[in-house]
Amino acid sequence: MKKNFLVALLLTVLVSCGKNPGTGSGESAVNVESVDAFFVFAEKMMAGGDITDEDWETLFSTPGYVILTDHFGEELMKACISLGFSPERRDERDAFIGRQLTEEEFMDRNFVLPWFMGVNFAEMQGRWDELKNFRSTFDFDGLETEATALLRDYLVEPVDSLIEFPRLTFVCMDNNARSLEEGIVMDLNHAYSNTFEQTAEGMAHEMFHTYRSKLMNRDFIFSDPLVWALSVVQNEGMADQLDKEPYRMPENLGELEEGYRIYHRAYVGTDSILARLDSATIAFLDGEMSEDEFDVFTDDVFIFDGHPNGFYMTSLIREQGLLEEMVREPANPAAFARVYNKAAEAAGGFVFSARVMEYLESLEKQYLSAGE
Repeated sequence: MKKNFLVALLLTVLVSCGKNPGTGSGESAVNVESVDAFFVFAEKMMAGGDITDEDWETLFSTPGYVILTDHFGEELMKACISLGFSPERRDERDAFIGRQLTEEEFMDRNFVLPWFMGVNFAEMQGRWDELKNFRSTFDFDGLETEATALLRDYLVEPVDSLIEFPRLTFVCMDNNARSLEEGIVMDLNHAYSNTFEQTAEGMAHEMFHTYRSKLMNRDFIFSDPLVWALSVVQNEGMADQLDKEPYRMPENLGELEEGYRIYHRAYVGTDSILARLDSATIAFLDGEMSEDEFDVFTDDVFIFDGHPNGFYMTSLIREQGLLEEMVREPANPAAFARVYNKAAEAAGGFVFSARVMEYLESLEKQYLSAGE
């Protein structure tokens, strides 16, 4: 069964294959050097040992933490790990993770990352031996096969040569997984907490991004802010259909974490957000908005990398029986807008205006016709 939608909100789930992975040598798709180094490091810290610059350097030189520190910086990672594992800071950590975050705090990665890592590190310490056993005994065989089958089935008639199972580096961070500039990282506790099927679905999600990127006409994608914005929601919305279950309205929104409330507002407000995008495009075409202003607008219109609004759009498409039509052109934002309009019209939702569609399709013809 796919993850509960709200639980899966911030977890872009990835995992990898390879039975009892080692240190990343040879042909293994999985690297766990960072997990092994983290166990040693954290046990020293929890025992009250003096953590030296050399200890930090040893940890941060492992593949997973090279990826994380490249993205978040060494100082933020040090702050997160120290808060999570230093015995002297146990009370501080528990008080910090026991409070609700404000919207401003939630949107500040320098605040929210230590909060999420603190929560995960506290949970890890309650299952330390189980996690070490999981790392050494878990059988990853079959995940590549399962994830590939899930993606192939979803795409109906894919180009098989473009389906690639990526390398993955396990780390200990927040209960999450990320595809960052320098590579893909996944938290060990995240894998431990998932079922095999959830792991495979999450891997298929990530493989979709890689597959789609190989089909993209980048000249078209970057030709106009509208095309780029639609590409963002198409990318995440289509991937989310692989590992998110249908959205269910929460019974009591007030009991949700602030991040979930932010996501909820964006999801249920998709019609109005798309209407704003439509109006802004017309204002740009009429010369009432400069290209720079339009670019800034489209950069900000979709939060959380387009997940809530993209999932709303692709779910509507699926509900209207148009999923197969959607996946035929997974890298064409104009085709995505067309099939979304069909679904929205059938469901009585917001439909992109004829003028905006004409403009979008003129760009499509300009950039894609030559290759067809």
